[in-house]
Amino acid sequence: MTPAKAGVNFDSLPQWDWMVPSGYARGLTWQETPVRTWIVTAFLLVPLSAIGDDAIDKAISQLASENPTERDDAEKLLLERGEQALDRCRMASVEAKDAEVRARLARICADLERGKKLSGLTEIWKSAWFRLEDVEKTSEAKGWANFSAELVRQAGRKTWKFHSRVEIRHPGKLTSVTDFSGTCADDEVLTPLEVDCIAEGGASQATKTRRKYHLKFVKESVTISAGETEKGAVAGEQTIKFRDLPSWEFAETTAALFWTLPAVVERASLLQQPRVSAVTLNEFLAPVGYEIEFKRSTSIDYQSKSETVREYSASKPADGNDRDNFLVSDNHGLLKARFADFNWTRCEETEARKFENKDPEKTSK
Repeated sequence: MTPAKAGVNFDSLPQWDWMVPSGYARGLTWQETPVRTWIVTAFLLVPLSAIGDDAIDKAISQLASENPTERDDAEKLLLERGEQALDRCRMASVEAKDAEVRARLARICADLERGKKLSGLTEIWKSAWFRLEDVEKTSEAKGWANFSAELVRQAGRKTWKFHSRVEIRHPGKLTSVTDFSGTCADDEVLTPLEVDCIAEGGASQATKTRRKYHLKFVKESVTISAGETEKGAVAGEQTIKFRDLPSWEFAETTAALFWTLPAVVERASLLQQPRVSAVTLNEFLAPVGYEIEFKRSTSIDYQSKSETVREYSASKPADGNDRDNFLVSDNHGLLKARFADFNWTRCEETEARKFENKDPEKTSK
C-alpha cells in the first residue's frame, strides 16, 4: 500500500516536505518522483577527499607488506598523490613501529615536502621573459632571453620538457642566437637528458659561427650526434665521459646546461637550499664548474610593489669571484640577475623584445 492510498495527509505532517519528496506523498509512482535524488544527494554529502584518504591509508598500510612489489607500488601511489598524502604520511611516520616503514615514510615525506615547495615552478616556468643589457655598458649590445618548461612524466619519472633561447643584438646589426630545447630531469641541477642545440652568429664577423647538434646524456657521459658547424656537416657520433672533462671533479652530479643555470638557481631558492654545485656545458660543450650559494634575503621593487627575494651568487672555482648573482622571488621566480656578462630583468615579452625595432647604430649616436 502506498502512502497516498492509506488516506493520510502527509503534507500536514511537520517537516514532511524535506523528509519525503512531496510527489511520492501525493501518490505518484517511484519512477515519477525525485526520490532518486536522495541517492545523489547522499553521495555528494560524502567528501570526495574521503575516497582519496581510503586509498592513501591503504597504501600506507601496504608499506609494511612482505611483498616488495606491493611496498614499491604503495610508495609510488603516495608520491603521485602529492600534497594530498603529506599530512597522513607525517602522522603515520610518528606512529610506525617498524624501522623500515619509518625510514620509507621519512623518505616519502621529504619528497612530498620538496614537491610542495616546488609546485610554483609550473606557473613560473610557463614562459619567463628577460631583457638583457651589457653589464659593462662598453657596447650597445642588447638582447632577450626566454625560458619555458612543462612538467611531464617520461619513462615513469617526472621530467621537464623545456625550451631556452637567448638572442643578443651586437653593434653592426650582428645577432647571436643560442637555442636549447629538450628534456631534463627533475633534480637539483636539472640534469639534461636529450637536448637539441643551435648556436649561431657572434659579436663580430671574426667570431661568427654556426653549430647544430643533438646531445643525449646517459649516466656519466654525453653522446654528440651528427650536426653541422660553420665548416659544414659533421658525421658520426662522439661520446664524452664527464670524468674526463676538466673541472669535473668539482661536482658529484652530472652536467647542467649553462643557459638553464638561472632555472637551477630558481629551484634552489624555492627549496631554500644554501648551496648547489654544478658543472655546466655551454653551446661549445666547454665545461665550467659553478658554486651556487645563498647570500641573503632582501627586498626590491617589482611591478610597483616591494617583493621579498633571496640573493644567490654563482662563482667559478677557478677564480673564486662572485661574478654572477640572482634575485629570486617565491611568487615570480627570477626577477633580476647579473649573468653571462649581461644584466637580466624580468619583464613582459613586448618589453624584452623592444630593442628589435631599433637600429643599434642610431641608438649609440
